[in-house]
Amino acid sequence: MVYNPEEIIVQEHGCRNVETLESPYTETSKKDRSQIKDDPKIKILKKWRSSRKDVGEKEDEIDFELRGTSPAIANLLRRTMMMEIPTVAIDIVLIHYNDGVVFDEALSHRLGLIPLDVDANLLKRTTTSVDPANPDATSVIKFTLDVTATRDNYQVYSSDLKYQPLSGCPAFATPPKPVHDKILIAKLAKGHRVKVTCFAIVGTGALHAKWSPVGTATYKPIPIVRPKPSIPIAEAEFIKNRCAANVFDIEDGHLIAKNPTECTMCRECIRSDIDLSAKHVDLGLEKNNFLFHVESVGVYPAQEIVTRAMRIYATHLRNLATQVRYAWPSTIVECTDPGQEDYL
Repeated sequence: MVYNPEEIIVQEHGCRNVETLESPYTETSKKDRSQIKDDPKIKILKKWRSSRKDVGEKEDEIDFELRGTSPAIANLLRRTMMMEIPTVAIDIVLIHYNDGVVFDEALSHRLGLIPLDVDANLLKRTTTSVDPANPDATSVIKFTLDVTATRDNYQVYSSDLKYQPLSGCPAFATPPKPVHDKILIAKLAKGHRVKVTCFAIVGTGALHAKWSPVGTATYKPIPIVRPKPSIPIAEAEFIKNRCAANVFDIEDGHLIAKNPTECTMCRECIRSDIDLSAKHVDLGLEKNNFLFHVESVGVYPAQEIVTRAMRIYATHLRNLATQVRYAWPSTIVECTDPGQEDYL
């Protein structure tokens, strides 16, 4: 494999050209970062929704590329999506009756994990505990659940949560409700009753996972799969069939990487103990380019989650720049890009 300082070389055992304390990561091929004028770029590869009927309207998934940045920034974007985007979730539960087998603590926990279809921007962030007797309508949403089983094995679903408007509450475009109607909360025997009052507030995933707007938010370096030319057709077929991720295909008698982004780096195609005449595939990873997969729980669409995370990160940078400016007022910052003065 031809050496490229911007690529990690994947070998059968271990990798080469990775960052170490002696050779730290550099996204600029040993050039100063100020010489690189290209900004990070995002390209959406795929957006889709499941065809299942129980999927929420805003519950979708997105795959996109993030190019021209470091692993630290890529991980920061992932963590921002998971932990810093405000959502609304049930935080206080008053249990009046619970005759079911699900004990009170577990019932409260299950109610808190139900995603709610509410825009958190319409509510204020509260820094104090909710007063159930006098909740603040500008920062709290109230739900009630009162179900009595009419038969054995009676199923209590999230659709049984009913929104109760508080005096002075914001004007919601649609009444707050769970994202999904068929989330199972409890099962009751005939005659058993569950009655609870719930109060939902704004929070972030940094406080508890119930406020995270994503089911999964992952990234990986973009894989590099380079089959060598002139591979015997029998061995090309062997490599193609050995790949569990269906990365390879054969066209005109030549082995090609048809789906390189699906490569999981299992190394089955480069193992030395398989019966091949030579090593026919080079594997690697792009250091500065990443593939993201984001799955929404249905509170916000996946693309909006990515956008909100970037806005939050930009706000953090502006706040940091303001603090630096006031901490050292005599410092003169030279800005060579006319479009960036607002950040300093």
